[in-house]
Amino acid sequence: MQHPFQCLQACCIPGSPRNWIVLAAACSQLNSLSLSDGALLQTLDISALKSIPDVGASSTQSTRCDEDGPSPEKRRKTSGDSAENRQGAAVLALTSTRDYRNAVVVTGGDKCIRVFKVEDNGHLCLLSERCMPKRPCAVAITPDDTTILCADKFGDVYSLPLHPLPEPTRVAFESIGEGSDGVQPPKKFVPAASNLTVHTARNLKALENQLRVTNKPSERAAPNFEHKLLLGHVSMLTDIACITLDASLSHYGKPRSYILTADRDEHIRVSRGPPQAHIIETFCLSHKEFVSKLCIPYWLPRTMVSGGGDGLLCVWGWMEGSMLQKVDMKLLVDEYLNTYSQLGCGNSTKQTRPASEELKGSPATHVVSIEDVEGSSEDGNVRRGEKAHEAPHIRRLTVSGIWSVSQTDSCPLDRDTEGKGRVGEILVSCEGISAIFVFALSMDSKLTYRDFIPLKGNALDVATFEGEPFVIVSVDTLHQCNSIDMVRDPLGREATLLQLLSRSAEGSWSDSSTTNQTEAINRYESFGIKTGHGESQFQALRDLLYKYQSLRKQEYEE
Repeated sequence: MQHPFQCLQACCIPGSPRNWIVLAAACSQLNSLSLSDGALLQTLDISALKSIPDVGASSTQSTRCDEDGPSPEKRRKTSGDSAENRQGAAVLALTSTRDYRNAVVVTGGDKCIRVFKVEDNGHLCLLSERCMPKRPCAVAITPDDTTILCADKFGDVYSLPLHPLPEPTRVAFESIGEGSDGVQPPKKFVPAASNLTVHTARNLKALENQLRVTNKPSERAAPNFEHKLLLGHVSMLTDIACITLDASLSHYGKPRSYILTADRDEHIRVSRGPPQAHIIETFCLSHKEFVSKLCIPYWLPRTMVSGGGDGLLCVWGWMEGSMLQKVDMKLLVDEYLNTYSQLGCGNSTKQTRPASEELKGSPATHVVSIEDVEGSSEDGNVRRGEKAHEAPHIRRLTVSGIWSVSQTDSCPLDRDTEGKGRVGEILVSCEGISAIFVFALSMDSKLTYRDFIPLKGNALDVATFEGEPFVIVSVDTLHQCNSIDMVRDPLGREATLLQLLSRSAEGSWSDSSTTNQTEAINRYESFGIKTGHGESQFQALRDLLYKYQSLRKQEYEE
């Protein structure tokens, strides 16, 4: 069975016409794919690039630029290529700079952030690798492409230079003195008791053991690369975004940067950018469960769209902390399941007319104002009639992805129905659902539901292409459609890894996966999953593909 691509990122190679490539991560394997002809340009096994260090160990800087993969010595050392090594170095996050010259890859087991250079031929060149003290959950790159912002599972946000110094100063506990970043060395433990006050042999032995254990030199060294703690939450972070507003949009009459962070405790915090990241501007509070995704559309930098484990999609004026609209995604998922339950997975022909067909384009039913939400049911969800069809896990629906899509000049959706300005589109995916939901976001921050696009598998990630009328969607090849528990049967059947969704001149989306490029990519075998490991391996794969289910709080946590 083919391992699906859990992370996608589009990169553009300079040229005329523009040459797009797609970076696709399958577990620990990073692939560079050409969108022009579907050719596989390069494959890197991250688990073989560097051995996974022990917990708490610091990394060494790497200035290696090896286009052909690791050295023969490295290949021999990692020739076992076990499933444990792959899972330990599985890619958790993948992003790129705005100029597409560098790609940042985050892996889980080794807690490592790797920076690659994207060559003109589509190959990836490893520039640096830095292991963080705690496992990163999300990363973002500042708009000036100079700094990486790393959010970890302990609620801290660190800043790292995109390109570290060639010879960083090693910082160990015993070498840190007063005045070095304000960090004091640990004081030597001095017990209250001494040989003069302790007389029995048993107590003397206990005193010796206490001195030996407590004053033992620490084997844990601080990271030996430049990094700075910016801010912290008291809960696990789930997503991070950063933006710089120019003087015309800022309240202060001058350019100012901001950091937006989401955590497991339903909070969205708006903080100032460095060096004033300790200053909290406001909070965006409305979600009832953890916040999973944040998205700031490029055409509306003062508007944010968020999604969470409560199945809600919220539109915010994030500078004021005010919620503008709320969408109950359960209603839209319900209609999708009702429409396609009899057709099978990925069927592009609608057999029945969904209930919202005549209401499509109107925000009154699915997209409601904050005043409507406040007068609705107790849990804040807007309901409409009885649900005709509901999968068992839909009651706890999670928004897993939000992407803003740029518009082309020829698209009629560039202006809203009242001609008030440009309209962009927001694509939304939900965990364990085989569809992409399309919304229009106007210049006055009005979100309007348009349609849903059925897929051939559960949506995992989406790669967007600036200025292009198409996107690439990674679909799950392991589980059945609209399920995160049922495995596809038979295991050896061919499955679609990527789907190409294109937008027509009229603004409608359709599946264009029959193109030669996409067919060539889907014929490529990422790597075969050994089914002999049984249920434990599929559980690890499910945790990798569907990471948000573990964020739900149990009864004893609430």
